Amino acid sequence: MRTFRSSDSPPEGTLGSKRLKMDANPGSNPSDEDAAKRERELRAAAAERRFGKPAQTSECSSSSIPPTGPSIPTSETSILTTETISADESTPKGVVAPELERLDLATAERLFKMVFGDDATPQVLSQWCQQGFRFGSSERTAPVLVQRHGGPCGVLAPVQALTLKHLLFSKEALLLKDKLAHRPEAYEKAWVDALLEAIWGCGKERGEALVVCAMPAETEGDTACDDLQQAMRMSMEDGTISSGASLHQQVGVRRAKNAGEVRAALLECIPGLQSGLGALLVLFSMLLSRGLDGVQEDRDDPEGPLVTEPFGHASQEIVNLFLCHKAVANVFDGNIDLGEGMQLKGIPTPVQVGFLTLMESLHLLQVGDRLKRPSWPVWVVGSESHYSVLFATEAAVQEDPEDEEATEERTRRVFDRRDTSGGGGFISPEALAPLLEELKLTLPAEKVTELGSSGIVVWQDLWQALKTANQIVVDTTKVRQTREFELVHFNGIEKASKVPGETTREPQVTHVAVAVPPKWTPADMQAPAEQNGHNEEEALSMSMYMEAPLVDCVRTRWQRARCRWTGESPSLV
Repeated sequence: MRTFRSSDSPPEGTLGSKRLKMDANPGSNPSDEDAAKRERELRAAAAERRFGKPAQTSECSSSSIPPTGPSIPTSETSILTTETISADESTPKGVVAPELERLDLATAERLFKMVFGDDATPQVLSQWCQQGFRFGSSERTAPVLVQRHGGPCGVLAPVQALTLKHLLFSKEALLLKDKLAHRPEAYEKAWVDALLEAIWGCGKERGEALVVCAMPAETEGDTACDDLQQAMRMSMEDGTISSGASLHQQVGVRRAKNAGEVRAALLECIPGLQSGLGALLVLFSMLLSRGLDGVQEDRDDPEGPLVTEPFGHASQEIVNLFLCHKAVANVFDGNIDLGEGMQLKGIPTPVQVGFLTLMESLHLLQVGDRLKRPSWPVWVVGSESHYSVLFATEAAVQEDPEDEEATEERTRRVFDRRDTSGGGGFISPEALAPLLEELKLTLPAEKVTELGSSGIVVWQDLWQALKTANQIVVDTTKVRQTREFELVHFNGIEKASKVPGETTREPQVTHVAVAVPPKWTPADMQAPAEQNGHNEEEALSMSMYMEAPLVDCVRTRWQRARCRWTGESPSLV
């Protein structure tokens, strides 16, 4: 019968644990321990075969250092190519997954309460315990992570966004003419890299990440590794975590000290991640890797659960944990000081993938520049009750044109980073000098004094002063043109979709053609339409553009954007 150590026992497979066992049982036969190691190697090898690379195993005597495990993809074969994890942190050959240990009861109870609180309904628990990771079944939806129930989209959408980042902007993808071409072999690889980036990003600061895995059903004898993987998947398929005690019984953790060990642990845990508890296992991994105390310090209100009542929706704190590795509740840049030692915490650093929300188009909040302009053109999109994903296949959509509007936007972004009023449009006089220094601009001393004479520096006054002082220079000879590009929207929740001959349920994929015309100047408004190209033909073309809530989200990133698509309107619910 297979056994698993508790969190306070020495790690199996280490010399320390081996000596304890030898001392406790002088002259005992270590063949059982060798068999257990061999079994772990076989299971890891099976995981490796999923990614098309042969594993390597080695044999050694019971008195030697534990053998190295299967060969895990190195930095040369991994598609993890961004600056998030450096090459020396990628998985070296011979790394094996850390030992699986049972999560102690006290931590399990605290973790469960942090996520679900004390009053989670059976319906909420059920929808969170029936959401694994699987891709769409058709060629069109093959890159889409499928959502079965409401609620876990706050986990699936960020993982989808990070998966797309690795799928579209890896070294291999950059060589492809059609980045969305059907590449089944690349989807799971990108997905594992996404999970690696998210989990290790939360644990790197502490020097340890915890990968939460399903505890496989106990088996007798020398069971084949493929059967063990199937047993692990089946044992979790109908499981429901309803309390801290059941969490303690059903899952274990692997403690990883570097990115390589995180990857090896994830490869071991794939059956559990594909089971109904998959989304929860990843969320638990993120929280434990960040540290439960660290999560509570990140939050503005640490009293409420992360899964909100009464419908079990994922909070913004969960989404932000994936995006910036901090469980902050807000989407503006930096922190807002409320005085008397109180502050609201926002996004602390630049992010890899971003966030847009329908709430901004309704003027209920303002998303900061860090989330609107991430390193890669991939965004989680929030509506009143659901998260989906919007992305571009070309990084060039992030580039701004060289015109006065773009220059004003860039200047305003630097201004907003120093605006601690929560978007009020003003900064303190003390912040003006470092702002000008960052922009490499100067103003006469008397103008600086005048701008701060009222105790605040208002944006409109500063912008006008910069233009008057000829600090903002724009090449007006360039022809202002409409920018055109394509965005793609993934909504992972399964919806009824009619195809010839049958009705199926599948995720929604929408290709959106976007046109962003230049901003009209006062001269444009006064000149005849024919002189500016705003003729009847263009007016007719404008009437053919479409409206939907997604378009409102797009316009929070690109003002005046006009969108068109073929087929059903993209859904944000």
